[in-house]
Amino acid sequence: MKQCLKCGESQDTSQFNKQARAKDGLFPHCKSCRKSANKIRYKSLGEKITKQVKEWQAKNPDKVKLAKERHRKKILMLKLINVLKVS
Repeated sequence: MKQCLKCGESQDTSQFNKQARAKDGLFPHCKSCRKSANKIRYKSLGEKITKQVKEWQAKNPDKVKLAKERHRKKILMLKLINVLKVS
């Protein structure tokens, strides 16, 4: 059990995301509090974040291409693993 610093509720540790730098290895805020905080942040900064991402992608096309290739390979491997599990 761990207490969320934002809402103050004691919850199971499975309700907290991992954070390597923390002493206990978990974020101080529960998943639901982090989710609501991220929604609020995105609503206020969404356009700015989108603009920054598009600018970075335009400046770094090789990194974008590499990331997309890695993602495709990862998805294919996951699909293959699922097919093998079913078989």
